[in-house]
Amino acid sequence: MVTMKAMHISLMRRMRALWGMGALILAISISAHAAVPTLAQRIAAARSTANSAHNACSAIRPFYWQVGDVLGVLAAGSLDRAGHRGEPTYNAHTVMAIASASKWLFAAYVVQRKQGRLTPEQISMLNFTSGYTRFRFCRRGQTIAACLRQPGNGTRVNSEIGVFYYGGGHMQELAARLGLGHDDDAEMAAALRDELGADIRLYFLRPQPAGGAAMDAAAYARFLRAMMDGRLLLGRMLDADAVCADPGTCPHLASHSPVPA
Repeated sequence: MVTMKAMHISLMRRMRALWGMGALILAISISAHAAVPTLAQRIAAARSTANSAHNACSAIRPFYWQVGDVLGVLAAGSLDRAGHRGEPTYNAHTVMAIASASKWLFAAYVVQRKQGRLTPEQISMLNFTSGYTRFRFCRRGQTIAACLRQPGNGTRVNSEIGVFYYGGGHMQELAARLGLGHDDDAEMAAALRDELGADIRLYFLRPQPAGGAAMDAAAYARFLRAMMDGRLLLGRMLDADAVCADPGTCPHLASHSPVPA
């Protein structure tokens, strides 16, 4: 009888412990679910951050910002410096140089043109391990090939082959090998639009596929959505043939990065 009573008490204690654990798990689950912000809260947070005068965004005014998804714009705005009057300095249709954001455009062009079937050499030029690390800049009005012939450009360094080196020489060489060597700014832009789509309006200020493009935010957003919705093949290849790009992490595999030391 004592044994049965002891077993009953033990069982009751175990059941209470299980109920307590279940209640705790349920409470944590509800709390975690409640902590996930809604889309409206996320949009409000983006607006609050962009409009704030007390964080890093304030220092870079004037600017235009946009947050969206594959379906379209979710939130956007133009912010100017204090005291600005009149139309916004920048909006979704302000064309400006996009510098290194050009690299995505050219990479998408190459992948689209080759239908995703890239050679090992082409891959090395797109992930910056080809060894074409000696490159400075192009002049306005040059062709891609003329730029490569400039002193200091177009040199392959054997010791850099297979090592990540951030620079424009890889893509400059690849553009020439793809038959764009005789193209100037306008002709290169036309070649990219043929593959990316006429709705993605882009221009080139210099014949540098890795850094010479110009476009507006609306067109760049359309480009990003075209990768997200599968129209551009690069979207499904973004993690393909990845390499270490941080010399601090992998000094034998990466020699130069734009990331501060």
